[in-house]
Amino acid sequence: MKHADPDTREFTNHLETVLPVIDLPALVEKLSANRQMIARCHDIFATDSVKAVAAIRKGMAAGDSKAAKKAVHGLRGMLVTLEMRKPAGTAEALESMFSGNNFHEATFALRLLEEEMNAATREISCFLAAGE
Repeated sequence: MKHADPDTREFTNHLETVLPVIDLPALVEKLSANRQMIARCHDIFATDSVKAVAAIRKGMAAGDSKAAKKAVHGLRGMLVTLEMRKPAGTAEALESMFSGNNFHEATFALRLLEEEMNAATREISCFLAAGE
């Protein structure tokens, strides 16, 4: 059984303790507290992130690290724009794993990324449902 290398474990532990899943106050400020805009961005992200994850998986299945890295890079841009800090950090780590053709670690990182994105979208959904 292959274990995460010390750098990957250290990075993952750092993300878990330092970064929020999403900086909701920063997102609200960035979008001028416009709830309709936040909802629209949330909807676009929900659609586009699924496509990006599918492209990452397709690249991984084909052993095409360049395609997987390109898909992660685009996804990371969305995450940064939406102030999803922890997922953006995980996406950055995932992108570097594809630079080294580290598909084993990338599988774990992609699962973690999906969990973090789900948590962030739940936070946005709760914010929108609260109507504050």
